[in-house]
This record gives sequence, C-alpha cells and structure tokens, in this order.
Amino acid sequence: MNDSHGDDALGVDLRLSTTTTIDDTVIVAAAGEVDMVTVPQLHAAVFEVLNSDPVPGRLVLDLHDVTFLSSAGLGLMVEIAGTAEARNISLAVVAGTPVLVRPLEVTGLAERFALFDDLPAALAAR
Repeated sequence: MNDSHGDDALGVDLRLSTTTTIDDTVIVAAAGEVDMVTVPQLHAAVFEVLNSDPVPGRLVLDLHDVTFLSSAGLGLMVEIAGTAEARNISLAVVAGTPVLVRPLEVTGLAERFALFDDLPAALAAR
C-alpha cells in the first residue's frame, strides 16, 4: 500500500505518504511543515493506520523531511504515542534533524519516543 496525501489547493506545505512493508510495519512519512494548519492531515493519515483492523505490529513515523514542528505537532505526537501504546503497536520516530530533536528535547518528550536518525535505522531496530 502506498498512498500520498497533500493539499496544494490550500497552499499547505505538508506531503504525506503511507507504505506497508512485508513485515507488518507501516511507515507514515511527512515532509514539510507540521503546524496547526497541517496537523489535521497528519492526524488523519496516522490514525487511519492506528485504527485499522487488523492493527499493524509496528508504526514508523518518518519525520526526517519535516522543516517545522509546532506545539500542535508535538501534541499530536503525544496523542499518537498514547494511542499506539494502548493498542500495543510499536512506535518508532525518525527525527534526525535539529528541527525535530530540539523541541522534543526542550519539552522532555524525547524520552517518550524511540527516536532514530534515519529510516533504515528505524526499520532495522526491533
């Protein structure tokens, strides 16, 4: 499965894709800005995966190409982590850039996530 989501008509700078690997891992990749305008798009893409039946064994949230992460994006990440935990879905986050790592560290949220520098490292970890 490979779906792309985006809304160029609104001028929203967020591109999303969803891919399922052969080992029951779903990758939701985001590129662009995650802010109060684009959070609903990311929420919809991720929660489509989290609410699927059957649920995947693992979700990798690939944010490597995110250029801005607002407090709304941080709040969504907390919601994603809580839902994944409640549904027994392993969650990995690709956040290998200062744009992502810095707000996660400053807010103390970095310790809540399994963070990886790149997608291959996240996929290799179990």
